[in-house]
Amino acid sequence: DFCLELAKKYPLIFNINAYNYTQEDVEKLKEFCNKNKNVTLPYEECTRLLQDYKVENVVDKIINNVEI
Repeated sequence: DFCLELAKKYPLIFNINAYNYTQEDVEKLKEFCNKNKNVTLPYEECTRLLQDYKVENVVDKIINNVEI
């Protein structure tokens, strides 16, 4: 899944399978939320971490691949 690969680069992420989860997964999610409830991630850091997925960079990659 493309979104999972993208999400791995984001430092404040918790992945849970909404169709197949356990009570342990729910407890881990609660833990994650409590631990990070006051954490903020500056926009600059987010964009630095996700440069490959900015629209202009994706378009450049498409154009380069089409022109080859």
